[in-house]
Amino acid sequence: MGLTIHWNWKTDFTRDEARDKIRRLFEFASALGFENCFEPVEIDWSQEPADDDEAFLRIRSHWTTHHEYEVDGIRESTGDLLEPAWSICFFTTDPGTEPAFFGFGEYPATWRWRGRDLPSEASGLSWMTFCKTQYASMPEEGGEPNFMAAHLRIIKVLDEAKRLGIPVEVSDEGEYWETRSEDRLRTKLRQYNGLIAAMAGSLKDALGDDAVEAPIRNHPEFERLEAAGQAEFGDKLHEAARAVEKLRAEAEEE
Repeated sequence: MGLTIHWNWKTDFTRDEARDKIRRLFEFASALGFENCFEPVEIDWSQEPADDDEAFLRIRSHWTTHHEYEVDGIRESTGDLLEPAWSICFFTTDPGTEPAFFGFGEYPATWRWRGRDLPSEASGLSWMTFCKTQYASMPEEGGEPNFMAAHLRIIKVLDEAKRLGIPVEVSDEGEYWETRSEDRLRTKLRQYNGLIAAMAGSLKDALGDDAVEAPIRNHPEFERLEAAGQAEFGDKLHEAARAVEKLRAEAEEE
């Protein structure tokens, strides 16, 4: 959990067209100042991974499916991770962020669930991924200036992908993609830091100090962030903490 950018695209590109788009997108990203920008790798998934680096790329090259259904009037959901037959991608890193992957995969049109074939929602050469940027704001990573630069670099790559004709769909929890407001992005970052700090504090109180590991707890201003988060989200967090305590009590009784 944390402030994250999600993106996906679905295309009718050929493999050669996808290779060209990724090459051009990589060249653009290479000039933006990422801490690392690793060259594109093409993978034939009928073969075993060539090395640990390729195995790492495969982990973040899946297509995520989603299916909702009803059981006794209660709405449930499920999903799966689909492997492509072929993929090409590159990735970038910045201090404190997750790696950001950009590529194409040739995914199956359907997936199997309880004896049924369900649509995967992938089309042609597609891509689906995400990158959590929130912890780029930790002081040891460079604080808010580092977060802003890292988050905006990813947005610039997605803007370039759109300019190259890739039909990009983005969900930016920092709300910069749709607003283009750096002030709004900073506000959302501070809200998320407060929320995560307050959540970590509530879980620590409910489960004990050793039960909760979260990078935000190492923030030198953790108590201030926790107080701000409790002021904004306290009621919902207390309700969640009570639910956790109830589940723990029920488990101890069994």
